[in-house]
Amino acid sequence: MSTRMTEGIAMAEIVGSAMAFCAEKTGLPSKEAVAEATRSGDCTVCSRLHDGIARAVSMFLGSVDNEVQAVYAYDPERATAVDDAPVGRGINLIVRVRRKSAALWSLIGLLISALAQERQRLACPQAHALCWSLDVQVVDEREVRNRIGYGALVDSLYVRPSLIWQR
Repeated sequence: MSTRMTEGIAMAEIVGSAMAFCAEKTGLPSKEAVAEATRSGDCTVCSRLHDGIARAVSMFLGSVDNEVQAVYAYDPERATAVDDAPVGRGINLIVRVRRKSAALWSLIGLLISALAQERQRLACPQAHALCWSLDVQVVDEREVRNRIGYGALVDSLYVRPSLIWQR
């Protein structure tokens, strides 16, 4: 299977799963209703859809790479103490791995590109570029243990990210 085909199938499954999650959480009757609400500018639905995408991306990464140990969502505004961060900060994940690999980075790059394309289909009229951005930081056990870079956030007392998926 080609990389482009794999990318399309993965993102279709991820967005489909996210839309089902969003419909369940918001009480909307279907994925189509979620898409319509998102395109009409319902920020609450869009926020829940982002939660669903974060959850689905996390589960996907964990299913295709055995080195992935956990995936966390974090709020960059809280993590950086920036007071004027824009509304709609996108989907921000920290992937904790035993060992970093080029294959994982490549897969993350494909997912980022595919989500950018999906944004055109689902984005609301109020959306800006950051609303649908997917930011994924990969940290290994050494970075977490020594509190280096994003590894310091994993066990932070003040800005601890939310655990989404764990092996």
